[in-house]
Parts: sequence; C-alpha cells; structure tokens
Amino acid sequence: MSDFEQFVAIDFETANRSRASACAVGLALIDPNGEVARTYYTLLKPHPTVSYFDPGNIGIHGIYPEEVAGAPTWEEALPAILDFIGDLPLVAHNMDFDGSVMDALAEIYGQQVPNRRLCTLRVARALNPYEGSKRLTCVAQHYLQDYEFEHHHAEADAITCGLIFAEMRRQHGDETLAKIFAGNQGRRRYAGEDGQLQDTTGRIYLNVPYREKEAAKSLGARWDPTRKLWYVLAEKAEAPMGPGIEAFARWEPFEIQ
Repeated sequence: MSDFEQFVAIDFETANRSRASACAVGLALIDPNGEVARTYYTLLKPHPTVSYFDPGNIGIHGIYPEEVAGAPTWEEALPAILDFIGDLPLVAHNMDFDGSVMDALAEIYGQQVPNRRLCTLRVARALNPYEGSKRLTCVAQHYLQDYEFEHHHAEADAITCGLIFAEMRRQHGDETLAKIFAGNQGRRRYAGEDGQLQDTTGRIYLNVPYREKEAAKSLGARWDPTRKLWYVLAEKAEAPMGPGIEAFARWEPFEIQ
C-alpha cells in the first residue's frame, strides 16, 4: 500500500498577514481511486490577538468579520478536524503557507496537527519547472485541464489540491513523488554546546523557523506566535530583525546565505 493511497488535502484562508489569523479551513478526503470521498469546511473565529481583517485579505477570499462572529475558534473546531484527518498525510498547495498556519495556531492554542505534510506546489516545481506559473489555478489547468472551481474558497481549494495530487500520483507514480519529498530537506540544525544554533558543519544560524522554536527559547528567545519568525537580535551587534522574535542571543550575528 502506498503512503499516498489515501490523503487529506487542506487549505486555509487568513484574516490578515498573520499566519495565526485563520478565518476558514477546508479539507478534502481523497480515496484510493483519486476521488473526493468527503469534505469538511468551516469558518473560523480568529484569536483576539490576531482578529483584524485586512481589506486586502477580504478582497481575496470575501470573508468579512461579521461572518465569523459566531464561528468556532480553531480550538473548538480542532476535535472534528483531527477526527476527519485521522492518521492520513496532509497535502496542500504551498504547504509552507498552510503548514505555518497550523504551526502558528498550535503556538496559540497548544495543540499541533502532527500528520505528515506534503506539497503539490513542490511537486509542480520539481517536475514542471519551465511551464510558467505554479499558482493553484495554473497547476489545476495543467493537471485537470478544463476543471473550474471557486478559487480562494478553502473547501474548493482543498478539493482542487486533492484532485491535483491524485492526478500527480497517476501521471508520475508514487516512487517519483516519494523521491521529491525525501530530497532537499536541508541540513539538520541543533543547539550547540556553546549556546549557538548551528548545523553539523558548525555554521551559526540566526534564521530560526518554527521547528527550532524550543531551541531558540532555551537560548532566551521570546516567541511571538502572531508574527513570522526570521531573525534573532544579537547582544553585541544588531542582527537583521524580522518580525517574530523579540529577544537577544549571546553571539555576533551571522547572515544566512
């Protein structure tokens, strides 16, 4: 049985630029025949710390604050979502985005979605690098031809992503997809004995993604879940200071190459 024989496609919409401001989530369970077996959709009431609706975001997905006033929070919706997903892998078109939404929500509400994460955007970039835009609408046109859907509706996007991944499996085979997902994972980073975040070559890193959150905390970092983490502020000199971390470390800053 393939690791990808059944999976759940997922898509989020957010109220503003904060990854924690999810205001809608859509899920689509794809069966072994590559067909949609079930779907799940709900509006979400963002956490009060990130509840502002940016007009630009409203212009994309059409969701207004009053529409989510009576919606469940992520914490309230999560039991049904986890029950829907079970232990199946999650697929998104740009899992860097949707995964970071889940990570930011986990930081606020204290419960992570632990399922394996896969990305149709990554496959499209790996197998069709010269074929123009890799936006969901364009990748859908490539794999599903004349398929039409309501883009930026979380349920419709999840269904579309699921059908794309099913077609990717059919056209390219699970072995090819497995190689794509296994490769390009990057070098493992860890907290060194001298209190620095570094990789196995000894290179010092200031760019600390969510998965190294605990290591950053152990070095005195304060994590802000409402903003994206990019850089640590060093004590001896200013490091590039992106939103997300408001603390200092004990070393000179080194830029990420």
